[in-house]
Amino acid sequence: MPVFNESDGIATTLLAIDKVLIDNDFAVELFLQDDCSTDQTLKIIEDLTPRLKMAIYIECNESNQGHGPTTFNAYQRAASSENAIILQLDSDGQFEPKELPTLIDAVDVQHQVAMGVRVARTDPWFRKALTSFLSTYLRLSFKCKIGDPNSPIRAYKREILIGLLKDLPHKPLVPNIYLTILANNKQLKVRETEVSHKVREGSSATGTMWRSGRSINFLIPKRLIIFSFKAVFELRQFKNSQICEKVT
Repeated sequence: MPVFNESDGIATTLLAIDKVLIDNDFAVELFLQDDCSTDQTLKIIEDLTPRLKMAIYIECNESNQGHGPTTFNAYQRAASSENAIILQLDSDGQFEPKELPTLIDAVDVQHQVAMGVRVARTDPWFRKALTSFLSTYLRLSFKCKIGDPNSPIRAYKREILIGLLKDLPHKPLVPNIYLTILANNKQLKVRETEVSHKVREGSSATGTMWRSGRSINFLIPKRLIIFSFKAVFELRQFKNSQICEKVT
């Protein structure tokens, strides 16, 4: 789980995860990767840890790197553990905890990956539009037809995840998209499962990643526009590198 300035909602999110997964007899280790939070996020997590039954392991980036590289760092730490299944979640709590056991159980003998497909999304219009554009782009450029390719609610068999992470770019801006593309390219058995989508925990509808000093919900944040162009450029480089590998 990547974390950045989630002090207003992280306690609720962690308590809900802990209750559901422990009550369903899962042994849980949570690898939190903090992206140099400037609020009380880390203190809240440290104060909360004694109340949780799951094991919490916190690591902080040396500098602020953004959501993608932070998620990638968390993936790598989790993949180095001894856990059979790796579950990835964002820290904003935009998921229904009671649905997590079903998602985890979807990784079985026949399926190596489980993807949560978010329905009735509560995000601002521009984030839903971006997801729609992304799905179309991946379908045309990578022949990838996953319904929610950037979903932050997903699970992997650990040995499968280890192999996929090796093929990601250095400090990827959109690691979940790359993981989706690679799972598609390698013809892995992916089970898509509909999951509920809640209003994020905390005070901002857009979240800490895209929050600016003067936030107007119907306008696209400038940071998101810049990030989107960078992500598409990185994806094109990734595609070109794959073409070169095939030719070689």
